[in-house]
Amino acid sequence: MTDILRHQPPLHIAELQKPGTIFAVDDKRLVWRGEFGDGELNIEDFDTGQLYRPIDPSTGIRQVAQSQWLQKAIADGTFRIIANADGSKPEEGKPPRMERDRDETLKADPYAEARQTLLRALHEEGFDRSHKELDAAVERIWKTKLAERFGEKRPAASTVCEWMTWTDPTLPSLSQLISDSGRVQRAKRLDPLVQEVVDRCRDWYWEDRGRQIKDAVARGGTGIIRLNVERHAQGFPPLKLPSREAYRRTIRASECRENYERKFGKVAAERYWRPSGLGASARYALELVMIDDTVLDVVACIQSRGGRRFPAGRPYLIVAIDLATRCVVGWVLSFKPPSVHTAFECLKRVGRDKTGLSADWLARYPVLSQIAGKPGSVLTDNGSNYTAGAFQDGLAEAGITLSYAAIRAPKAKAVVERFFRTLVTWLLAKLPGHTLDPKKLRQLGYDPATKAVLLVSELEMLIQEFINTYHISLHSGIGEQPAAAWLRSIEAHPRSVLDERKIEMMGYVTLHGRRLTTNGVRWRGLIYRMGDMKSLLDANVSQGAMKNRLPDVAACNVKIKIDPENVGHIWVWNPILNSYVELRSTQDDYAWGLTLDQHEQAKAWAKTATLAFNSEEERILALDALNEFIEQVIPDVSVRERRAIARTAQGPIGTPEPDVPILHADGRHDGLGEIVEHDDAAAEKLDGDVKPSRPAKGVTATGGSHDADSRDADKNDGTAFDFGQAPEFDPQTGLFVPPEDDDEKYEQEYS
Repeated sequence: MTDILRHQPPLHIAELQKPGTIFAVDDKRLVWRGEFGDGELNIEDFDTGQLYRPIDPSTGIRQVAQSQWLQKAIADGTFRIIANADGSKPEEGKPPRMERDRDETLKADPYAEARQTLLRALHEEGFDRSHKELDAAVERIWKTKLAERFGEKRPAASTVCEWMTWTDPTLPSLSQLISDSGRVQRAKRLDPLVQEVVDRCRDWYWEDRGRQIKDAVARGGTGIIRLNVERHAQGFPPLKLPSREAYRRTIRASECRENYERKFGKVAAERYWRPSGLGASARYALELVMIDDTVLDVVACIQSRGGRRFPAGRPYLIVAIDLATRCVVGWVLSFKPPSVHTAFECLKRVGRDKTGLSADWLARYPVLSQIAGKPGSVLTDNGSNYTAGAFQDGLAEAGITLSYAAIRAPKAKAVVERFFRTLVTWLLAKLPGHTLDPKKLRQLGYDPATKAVLLVSELEMLIQEFINTYHISLHSGIGEQPAAAWLRSIEAHPRSVLDERKIEMMGYVTLHGRRLTTNGVRWRGLIYRMGDMKSLLDANVSQGAMKNRLPDVAACNVKIKIDPENVGHIWVWNPILNSYVELRSTQDDYAWGLTLDQHEQAKAWAKTATLAFNSEEERILALDALNEFIEQVIPDVSVRERRAIARTAQGPIGTPEPDVPILHADGRHDGLGEIVEHDDAAAEKLDGDVKPSRPAKGVTATGGSHDADSRDADKNDGTAFDFGQAPEFDPQTGLFVPPEDDDEKYEQEYS
C-alpha cells in the first residue's frame, strides 16, 4: 500500500517536471530549474538570472525557496504557468468549447436557430434594441426568411429585445440562445383526492399485462365521478377530472424494474433493464472530475448579534469528486441555490491546494494538502448552472473538456450519488436537525427545525473533518484509501495547475450597451471610474458608433462584466487590448465586498424606511440600519424568510464580508453630539440616474445628467441573475420575498 504518512511528499506538478518552465508567483516571473533536496527548490529569477530567494514572512529574511512556499502560492491562486519548458504556451491545444455539436444543440431547442437567424439579420440591417422600427423589421424578416420553417406566428419585439440580452447581438451564439422554458419540473396542480385516485390507477396499471393507459384513465374517471356524487350530496364542489397526460406522467414516473417485472415478467424485465455498457472511467487522478449538487438533509441556523440561533432551512452542497481515486477535490456549502457562480467557486477550489486544513491532519497526512489540481475533463448533469454559456466558456478557456451525463440517468454519476449517501450515514444522520422523509417525521412527531443548533460555519468544519476521515478510510470501490490512490497516481502522472484568472472572468455577468463617459460608468446607483479611464475612453470612443455618441461629451456604449459577489468593481471591455479593464467604485468603503443581493436589499430597505441613499456615508448608515432591523425581526419571521435573510447575510462566497465602520458621538448638554471624523459630502450629484418623483409643472422628468443611464431594465446573459426584474420585498417587513426552492416543498409536506 502507498505510504501516505511520509513527512513531505514531492510536489508532482506536471509543468515543473522539466527545467526551463517559466511561471509567475504574484506576477513575479521565475524559471524552474529543479529541486536541491530536503524541500529546497532551485528557482531562477527571470529578470536577473540569479537564484531566487523569497522573503520568509516569519523572519523577514530572504532564503532559498521551499516547497511549502510554492505550495502556498498554488493554494492562494497566485501561481500560474507562463510558458512550458519547450517554449509552448499552456493554453495551446485546449479542447473545443463543449462536446455538443450543432445537431445536439438544435435537438435540445430547435427554435434556437430561428433566434440566431433573426438576430443576425437584424444586426446586418443595423437594428438594435432601441430602434423605433424594430417591430416592423422583425415582421418583415420573419415572413421572408423564417415563416416557412417555423410558422407564421412571429415573436413580439419585446421578446426579440430579450433575446438580444442573452448573447452578443453582433455575433449571436447558438448555444447561448437555447431557452430553458419547460425544462424544470412543474408544480402539482391536482387535488389531493384526485391524486390518490390517479395513484391507485397507476398501481392497478402495473398489475396486468393487458392494461393500457386509456384503461387507467377510464377507471380513474369512474372513481372521481362517484366521489363527485357523494360530494354533491354533502354540499362540496365537484372534483375536476384529470387529463390523460396526468395519468401518463404518473405511470411513466413509476416505471422501474420491479413494476416492469410485475407487468411483463422477469425475462422481459431483464432484457429491458440490462445495462448498455461501461460508464465513465478514468485511469489516473484528475483525468475526469464529477461535479454535482444537492440539498443537505440537515437544518442549519443563522445567528443574531446577540448570539441567539434560529433555524434557516437546509443549505446546498456542491461537490467535485475525482473518479480515478474517489478523492473529494473541491466542495462549497452555502444557503445560496446552485448557480454559475457557485459552480465556478467549486472549480476554483478544485485547483487550490488544501493548506487550510488543521495542523494535526497536515502533520500526520501531508498528502491531504495536495488533493488539488487542474482536471482534464469535467462531467456534470444538465442543470442550468452547468449548461450556461458562461460555464462552458470558462472551462474551454481553462483548457478543460466539459461533458454532460445522460438525462435521468443517475448511474452516470453513481460515484457522487454514493458519496452523498456516505455523507448522510457517516455524519448528517448523527447531527441535530437531521431531516428524514416528511411522512416518517410526521409519524415520529419530530420537527428538525426545533432541534437545529449548527451554524453553516460549524457545519463546514464537520464536513471537512468527515472528508479528511473519508480520504484515509478504505474505499470498497477501489480497494484502497482514496488518499493513497491519489498519491500513487500523481507520482506516475503529475498534476497540472489551474490558472484561476482564466475562469474567474467567465463567471461574471455580461451587460451590453452600458454608457461610458468622462465620469465613468453608472450602474445600480453606483459610479465606477477608479482605474485607467483614459485608455478605456481612447479605445472605445474612437471605435464606437456615431449614433451612440453624445454632443460635446466623450461618451460611448461599452460592454461590461458585473461580479454579483462584489459590486465594488466592474470590468469594462477594451477593444484595443482585447481584454477587460477593472474600474472600482467611487464609494469603495461601502461597495467593496458587498454582494449584489446585499446592495439591492439595502436600496429597497432605504426606500421603504424613507432613508437617504446618495452619499457613501448615507449608504453605510442605511446598511447598518437594515442589519439592526433584521436582528429584530428574525425571531418572528418564517423559516422560508430566514433562508432569504441567510442568503443576504452570508456575503460573498469565498471572500470575507465587508467591514463597515460605524462611529458614535457622545451627547452634549444641548442635545447634539461632537463632530466625528468622516468623509465630506460628494462634490457632484450622485443620483443623476434617478427620476424625480415630482417634476415641475408642465415639465416631463426624463432622467439625470448627460451620462446617466436611465434604462432600468438591465438584462443578463442567462448565467445568474435577472437584472431586468425588480426585487420583490414584503411591505410589512421590508425584506426580500425569498424565491421558492426545495425546502418550500419539504415544509409543505411536513406541515
